[in-house]
Amino acid sequence: MKQAIRILMIEENKEDAAYVLTFLRKRSDMDFTSTLVCTEKEFESAFRQAEFDILLCNYPLPRLLSQEVIEIARIKRPDLAFIIISGALLEEEVIQVYVETGADNYVMKDNLVRLPSAVKKAVEAKKQQGYPVANYRIPLPPRVD
Repeated sequence: MKQAIRILMIEENKEDAAYVLTFLRKRSDMDFTSTLVCTEKEFESAFRQAEFDILLCNYPLPRLLSQEVIEIARIKRPDLAFIIISGALLEEEVIQVYVETGADNYVMKDNLVRLPSAVKKAVEAKKQQGYPVANYRIPLPPRVD
């Protein structure tokens, strides 16, 4: 039996998160589980305690998560597929963020039609790169408040 894709979603708007995840469930044949985080603290907790295959990240994250958090995720978990989802930026701006962050793909919130295939392709690409997807956890550095 195929293992469900484990999604960590960073989104400060819970209604937008529900919309994206519902779209993904209805428009794909993927079996997945999801964890939604809305704050930096929730992100750190989820990132420390669970294993994920893909990070779906709203961008920009004006009040909650910094660029550094995204960078930590990319450095600590190179096996973690990463897709930017944006509704606040122009597509040209999202492309720039996509390049700067090393994301695997990006999708605009007003056109989620590519999301199911983007998720499948990003997770599969990480597997093909030889990463043992989501079978290890590297601790984040201690939080300094």
